[in-house]
Amino acid sequence: MTEFSERWLNRLMAVVAGLNWLFLILGSVAGFIQHPNSAWPAIVLSGVYVVGFQLLPRRLLLKPVWRESAAIIATSLTAGSMALTGSFESTFLLLAVTPIMLAALMGGYRLGAATAGLSAGILVAIEISRQSLSYGGIVSWLGLLLLVAATFGLARRLILEAMDHVEALTEMTAETGARLEQLENTNLLLTRLVGLTENEDLSTTTIGTAALVTIRSAVPFSGAEIYINADEVPTLVAETGTRIGAHQSVPIATSQRPIGELRLFLDRSMTARQHEVVTELLAPTAISFANVALLEQIAAEAIRDERLRVARELHDGIGPGLAALGLAMDVTAMGARGALEQQLIDLRASVTDLVNDVRIAVEDLRDETSESTLVQIRRLVVGASPPVKIALTEVQPIPHPRRSNITAIAVEAIRNAMAHSPGSQVVVSGTIEGDVGQLRIQDDGIGFDPDATYDGHFGLVGMRERAAEADATISIDSSATSGTAVVIKWEPR
Repeated sequence: MTEFSERWLNRLMAVVAGLNWLFLILGSVAGFIQHPNSAWPAIVLSGVYVVGFQLLPRRLLLKPVWRESAAIIATSLTAGSMALTGSFESTFLLLAVTPIMLAALMGGYRLGAATAGLSAGILVAIEISRQSLSYGGIVSWLGLLLLVAATFGLARRLILEAMDHVEALTEMTAETGARLEQLENTNLLLTRLVGLTENEDLSTTTIGTAALVTIRSAVPFSGAEIYINADEVPTLVAETGTRIGAHQSVPIATSQRPIGELRLFLDRSMTARQHEVVTELLAPTAISFANVALLEQIAAEAIRDERLRVARELHDGIGPGLAALGLAMDVTAMGARGALEQQLIDLRASVTDLVNDVRIAVEDLRDETSESTLVQIRRLVVGASPPVKIALTEVQPIPHPRRSNITAIAVEAIRNAMAHSPGSQVVVSGTIEGDVGQLRIQDDGIGFDPDATYDGHFGLVGMRERAAEADATISIDSSATSGTAVVIKWEPR
């Protein structure tokens, strides 16, 4: 149980001060009537007590030493006033009770009882010196003071318990309010994630962006980044604001495994409460990231199985069929003459080309050794400076004959942006759907002249040569204000 707060202390002292002035006035008036000769000294002693109590700084009574000293002085002054005006029948009897009230309220029953004993002891000593001790009077006085001490000691206990309950309710109210706000933020984030699902726009980038919007409403920050561990490589999937100075990291994880991390750039360190809020908001985000990764894995497994199935059908069905057709055409052409012979020869050449195309397609469909473009880019940007944000969707890998060239162009563009921009970030975006796709590598650096010739540098030349070999187009747009954008496009041959 705690001590009185300063607010409660001021309230109690105001009540005791009011009683002191009331009892002083009543005692003084009655004293002049009953004891006109000795009333003045008693009024002086009582007045010193009342005025001194009024002037005493309230905070001092919170300290045990000052509290006990005040009780002793007050008891001595009021007991002296009683001795001068009839002892146990004094007109200042009510005023002499207030020090016991004060002692019991401030120090509990023990201090109240000790003060009561002190008051009775002073009167007994004075009465013994006068040889006029009344045992009945001292017993009655002591009983009254002990009753007052017990009553106000109990009042103190009840008040302190009430204060504890009020403080507990206040803390519970604050915690409940914070919890409701936290649940509201979590509900808002879940609503946004459900909206993304309904709009068929659920990806790591959209999930991360929705999470950052919700987190910003709960914990203001200057900048933030979300990285996920894609193919065991930390990849930037969402960012916002200005990233200045050091950052604080908050892990993103499910109960089974880590997913990534959130980096917040703040003016000051997060409080424990803010960290708790952010951690709770990241819980549904982590589950969403895990679900997207699971969907991607399932899709990859389905694509691989479908590729193998198609490869088997091409190899076991269409391939032999085309070969048989070519053989039949060879036999037919041997007996044909004139224009028909030439037509058969041309058709045989077309069938041969189809057989070669089927063979290449089967090899590509069964090729599982070469990493996809997205995986190679992710491995390239580990710990990159400036950071590289990947907003690239790979629905189906680029066929093997073109993949190496297009991937090499993208990798060279990313390396150039990181090495020569210099900018604050590089963004890799686009969509890869096998034989159709587009890649865009954008930085916010100083730009350059893509048409100029740079002695000893052949990166741009190599990129254009690879684009021609892959039947792809490459465009470079660069300026000092908007940085450089490299766009690679390809279509079915």
